[in-house]
Amino acid sequence: MIRKIAFVLVLIAMGCLCAQAADISGKWKGSLVTPGGIKNYIYEFKVDGNVLTGTATLNGKPIQIQNGKINGDDISFTEPGEFNGAKVTVKYTGKVEGDKIKFQRTFADFPPDSMTIKRLK
Repeated sequence: MIRKIAFVLVLIAMGCLCAQAADISGKWKGSLVTPGGIKNYIYEFKVDGNVLTGTATLNGKPIQIQNGKINGDDISFTEPGEFNGAKVTVKYTGKVEGDKIKFQRTFADFPPDSMTIKRLK
């Protein structure tokens, strides 16, 4: 009986460890090629549980990350932007892979862009 209880406790502990958010706190860098030119980003992420905050610096201009979430290796957030004088919301979804994050970036009715960013060390 004690072995069964110990086994169940080990399984529960392993499940809790697997569900924890990836630690992506810190600075990350990447570039995105768009029809409007190359966009150079530096991200500074802060993680508190499953909540993601921070800034995205685009060509020297800091932008606050909004609606940030992280669940295991899955990440999502939005950032306010502007396109042809109109305010837009840029949506990011991605997957953490060690010192890389692979993103899909969408806004308005445009096809998604793909971008990989790397942790700055």
